[in-house]
Amino acid sequence: MKYIVTGGAGFIGSNLVDRLISDGHEVIVIDNLSSGFLEYLLLNNDKLTFLPINIVNWQDLEREKEIFKNVDGVFHLAAQSRIQPAIKDPSLAHNNNITGMFNVLELMRYCNIPRIVFSSSSSIYGLKNGSPQIETMEPDPLNPYAMSKYFGEKYIEIWCKLYGISGISLRYFNVWGPREVVHLNDVAPVVGLFFRKILKENEPPTIIGDGTQLRDMTHVSDVIEANILAMEKCDGFKGDIFNIGTTRNYSILQFADMVLDTLKLDRSYKKFIPARPAELRETRANNTKAKMLLGWEPKIFLDEFIDQHRDYYLDKWKIK
Repeated sequence: MKYIVTGGAGFIGSNLVDRLISDGHEVIVIDNLSSGFLEYLLLNNDKLTFLPINIVNWQDLEREKEIFKNVDGVFHLAAQSRIQPAIKDPSLAHNNNITGMFNVLELMRYCNIPRIVFSSSSSIYGLKNGSPQIETMEPDPLNPYAMSKYFGEKYIEIWCKLYGISGISLRYFNVWGPREVVHLNDVAPVVGLFFRKILKENEPPTIIGDGTQLRDMTHVSDVIEANILAMEKCDGFKGDIFNIGTTRNYSILQFADMVLDTLKLDRSYKKFIPARPAELRETRANNTKAKMLLGWEPKIFLDEFIDQHRDYYLDKWKIK
């Protein structure tokens, strides 16, 4: 097959590109490198084409339309992907996530690309929905990032109905694993942030608020498997939504204790900082729909694999 991966040089995207190439597919990566890294891509592989394009710029996409002929599907991951930066500057989420989605769907329409798998977010559930979250709950976006992801899902539904494409939206629950974005100051994913604080900055892990917030943590390899299965089974789906989470959750305090334990540090080595606005108190997925219709289920759980993740960072930063 021939696939487009937007955001293919980023955390989840680059892991997906590796898997697709390993499976024998041809991949076109579209990424402006705003948060991705060229070093994550197998640039010398003849199955990979890299286009340093910002999906917000329609003219740049249109200019490359010959490359997009005979594409079998789009994995759409490119996005402004953090809540707090989107609150500080809402235009980031609007331009990258809403205008970007529109342009990707229009590219599909003009180039007759039949399928899309979209990386959405559990943040859409908001505060009014209890745990576990299930796809039939009414959305409750609390911030521009969550709202932009919700708009993306609705755009796909409309394009499926009007223009005959097939589409699936995957709502990820707190993805972690190799290549997670740890360079984004205090808005980095929590597990990687804790390792960075301790191993790179010689500081205690920072706990937001009282640390009792609960998060369902999904390993990136499980997210990749969900994308592969969703694309394989995409035909006939008209914007259906699937939760991609483990059904287990842990408090932020438990995350910190796991990291401190695996590094053999005292559990009191913590720093508390003020709570942040417009964030969920609890995420925990009901993943029954993904199991039944996609044949997906998680295989890696944080409490069982924290030692392997420690070793990844020790090797990444050459720490003995």
